[in-house]
Amino acid sequence: MNFGGSANDTPPAGLFRPKERAWLILMGAGALVVLGGLFFLDPRGNGTLDADVPAALPEEVVIAPRIDRARLAPLLRDATTEERVILEGPALEAAFEESSALRDAVFEPLGGTLLDAAARSALLADPAGQRGALYRVRGRVLDVQQLAASAVGNSRNLLRIEAEDGAPAFLAALLMPEGPPRVGDCLRFDGLFLKLFKSDTAQGWVEGPLLVGPRTWRSFPAMQPVERLTPELFSTVRDDDIIDGSSGLPVEPYWSLVSYVQHLDPSTIDWDAAPLLDNELIGKVFSDGSDWRGVPVRIPVCMVLALWQEVQDENPLRMKKLTLGWLGHQPWVGQAKLVHFVSPFEFPAIEPRVDQATARAFFFKNLAYEPTGGGAAITPFFVVHSLVEHVPARAAGLKQLLWVVAGLMVVTVIAIVALLRRDAARSRALQDDLLRRRRLRRARVTP
Repeated sequence: MNFGGSANDTPPAGLFRPKERAWLILMGAGALVVLGGLFFLDPRGNGTLDADVPAALPEEVVIAPRIDRARLAPLLRDATTEERVILEGPALEAAFEESSALRDAVFEPLGGTLLDAAARSALLADPAGQRGALYRVRGRVLDVQQLAASAVGNSRNLLRIEAEDGAPAFLAALLMPEGPPRVGDCLRFDGLFLKLFKSDTAQGWVEGPLLVGPRTWRSFPAMQPVERLTPELFSTVRDDDIIDGSSGLPVEPYWSLVSYVQHLDPSTIDWDAAPLLDNELIGKVFSDGSDWRGVPVRIPVCMVLALWQEVQDENPLRMKKLTLGWLGHQPWVGQAKLVHFVSPFEFPAIEPRVDQATARAFFFKNLAYEPTGGGAAITPFFVVHSLVEHVPARAAGLKQLLWVVAGLMVVTVIAIVALLRRDAARSRALQDDLLRRRRLRRARVTP
């Protein structure tokens, strides 16, 4: 008598043999590898143009200084008219010390406020509560006085200005890097509010907030939106060349073009009729750009070589940042296989060194620049209104096909996992049945 049962009583362990299960697992892993590869594959087949272009500088790590505002309060008084005509030396020195670390990058982290009409009203209503607060003011210089030098020999300059809203303000500055300002010059100043100050002028007594800071900045009158370009606007613009180097970006024509692009209604430009920046046109622009300044141009499909946002210096549009970038087009002849551009708009959907794009832009000048490998080069420089990603039709169809294949791969992986789970469940059920039958046999033969 065979108490363990015959070989025919043993059912298979499941739907698949061990080797078959191993193959299914390998197939599932392979499908996952292929699926991952599809997502990292660039279906457009773009080759990157080998170009040595300047890239964005790394962002500055800003550590805001600590301003001890409470230090100033015991050193001065401005509650009465008599107290406001006095400029207390110890308070002024303390304010210079506290403001010594002020610079553009720390203005926002320190909660700096533009001294406009609303901020001025709040300051005049509670000067004691605003003592040591950081303000920014722009205005026209009306008077410049030199204060007594400090113990270490540094001179101090007291300026009276007319702010952009017409209100008076006083500025105590340690440095004026652009040179002593003349009456009528426009400047910007970041400083700590010290007190309400009153001064006798040729026009009579004038009272206003006194700000103390480390330096003045050259500024410009605020520019109104530019709605029309004229040839006269670009009369001072000159193309750069390798021999003479860079002549820079003239303030008024450059920012006028940026303003025009920023406020442009695209429907007012017949972009279909605008010239295409092909080999012939880029050769003309590159040899002499004087006839093309401010002209709308269509830039053909290019590789986006670089794209970033950059903080701007003091400017008449009061713009904090502009988008900068480089476009490369291999078919362009000669040296100019690249164009440099700025734009008042952001293009977050464009990925540099991956995406191709077309652009609508306005030519400004041929600009000298220094490639990262050294030396000097010239490139056409544009202000861009739109930058649109370009995906070739063939690549678009291939991309759709890849999504279909990816979908099939997902279904395949799910099916394999489901079959393996069902096989494992059936295997457990068969094993349980075998164990139950063995126990029954043992129970029948037990004496």
